[in-house]
Amino acid sequence: MLKKFNLTWEAEVPDKTSQYRIWTSKNFSLYKAGTALQNFEALSEDCDDCSDLWSLVSSKDLESPSSQGKLLLLEEENHDKPIGHHIQNNRDASAAVSQLVEEDKLASNQRRRRCRPLSSDDQRHRRILHMLKKKKFVLKVELHKWLERLEKKDGKIMDRKTLTRTLNKLQQEGSCKCIKVSAPLVTNYARSRLFDVILHSSVGDVSPELVEQFRTRQRNFDTESRAGAAAKVKQNQHMTAIPGLRISRRVKVYKPLLLEAMYANGFIGAKMIRAKLFHKFLWAYVNSLPNWCNAFGCTKAGQYDKSLNQSCLLFSMEAAMKEMPLELFLQIVGSAKKIDNMITLCRLGKTLSEIPTEEYNQILDTHANGRLSRLVNILDKLKLVQLAKEFLEDAGVSSNAMYTHSMELRPYIEEPMPRILPSSQLNNHRKIRHDFVLSKKEFVDSYWETLECCYLTAGLADPLSAFPGSSVPEVCLICCTSLMHRIIAYVE
Repeated sequence: MLKKFNLTWEAEVPDKTSQYRIWTSKNFSLYKAGTALQNFEALSEDCDDCSDLWSLVSSKDLESPSSQGKLLLLEEENHDKPIGHHIQNNRDASAAVSQLVEEDKLASNQRRRRCRPLSSDDQRHRRILHMLKKKKFVLKVELHKWLERLEKKDGKIMDRKTLTRTLNKLQQEGSCKCIKVSAPLVTNYARSRLFDVILHSSVGDVSPELVEQFRTRQRNFDTESRAGAAAKVKQNQHMTAIPGLRISRRVKVYKPLLLEAMYANGFIGAKMIRAKLFHKFLWAYVNSLPNWCNAFGCTKAGQYDKSLNQSCLLFSMEAAMKEMPLELFLQIVGSAKKIDNMITLCRLGKTLSEIPTEEYNQILDTHANGRLSRLVNILDKLKLVQLAKEFLEDAGVSSNAMYTHSMELRPYIEEPMPRILPSSQLNNHRKIRHDFVLSKKEFVDSYWETLECCYLTAGLADPLSAFPGSSVPEVCLICCTSLMHRIIAYVE
């Protein structure tokens, strides 16, 4: 076929794959002519003394029709002129040829850019930089999922190693920054996990507010991923695999007897009430630590300096749990296990460290650990108890001696904005913020009372317009629960 129609083909490697470009005889001659004109770049000023313009052109260049036409035009223009001006004409002709060469070179480069498609690596680089320019930061798992979906449409497959090499290359060029952020596990308060975040090069220091945005984005991504997987499982539950045989549907295991046993031991069902009791216990535990006076600058017994020397205090969560009274544990964490002489132990005020190890492991099982971790997660979103930045898992140090969490001593609450504002306050309305210094037990009680009062008007105000309602959905339930408890107490 190539010989029959006088076609020419050349091999190209645009994207790590050999491809062939087929030319017709006319287009191929024009393509070669444009390539041949690039040889005029070698012209130097030393050739200005040549008396004949044809000596500047090689024999190969004379064979191209386009170069012959351009040079013949120059020769006809110089034919009727005096010999004295021949050298000057040669110089002008050389400059004209150089200008034509530059124009052909630019046109050839533009033609090559149009014809040659972008490689997959370059396209991936552009997509990543566009995403970072738009959002300033993106999770690595989000980026991998997004790129994988886009490249799957093009019939390509991208693995995690390819994305890692791409990000390392961009980081070496200074186009992005890759960092690791720690987040507490929702189901295990004693451990944390690391996830990768890709930052734009314009992002400077990472502030605590930005770290909270990283964790929120990670929680939302996990929730969406699990919700999508659960929807797929639910959609495929009624599919028939074999004629006459149905796949058994997953049945929820509801254990009313277990809940009745937990409530019989004193368990409180309201989640925010349990979070409040847990926070008060942790504050009392941190208050008894030796470094408490260093934070507040104690001068005399019972006196505290108004100014805080520190904004938070480090402590070990596992050591604090062992100092928790058994009665309080059954109220905020709950357990369906029955321990010998439980009522006697609760009356004596025994802590978890004072009961036998076997019974301690029974009441603090996997389910109890999960309920406790969810309370820690709520306090973390309220910015009352957070994961310590200095926390590093070390096999040589006991868990009781490691500071795993920090108690925030300067929390704040923002009042939610009303749903309907007067026209005069639409532009000038500011959020009302309450700042606290948790130096005494009365201030801790004042914090929770203020939180309840601010969100009692949740029907007239938007709870999502202020902190902590925007970060903790459960905080909207605290007012209803507190109001119900007050009504019950009043009736009794």
